[in-house]
Amino acid sequence: MKIKVILISLILLASQSAYAENQWSIGGGFQNAGLIGVQYGYVEDDQKYYAAIGLVGVAVGYERVVSDDKKHALGVVTGIIPVAADKGYLLATYNYHFSGFYKSGFQLGVNMGLRRDDGVVLLGPNREPDTQFSMGLSLAYKF
Repeated sequence: MKIKVILISLILLASQSAYAENQWSIGGGFQNAGLIGVQYGYVEDDQKYYAAIGLVGVAVGYERVVSDDKKHALGVVTGIIPVAADKGYLLATYNYHFSGFYKSGFQLGVNMGLRRDDGVVLLGPNREPDTQFSMGLSLAYKF
């Protein structure tokens, strides 16, 4: 069900106003739905709404520029990665866009927040389901 919602959101984002800009990226981390993922972003003014599909997960998020040089942005991302957060995650994000928010180039991000795991382990005994603090890095290249 959640995958359907994310795919519908992706389609709706792609069909928005011609005044906005479409932005694609490939990378890794929670913002790209796992180790390797593709992200589609709908950029309008100083904001970006995005959806990502990775090898093992899905994510949606929001990002807003917070600096005059258009290189620093804050946001939020939520999604599911079955091997790390199979009940979902919700993280605050900070991204540094080396070439600027609107231009092609690398971006490096830091993510902090909560992730929920159901405790099922493929190899070994299962654990109790729990919510944990999570912190990670994201690296992507924007086209």
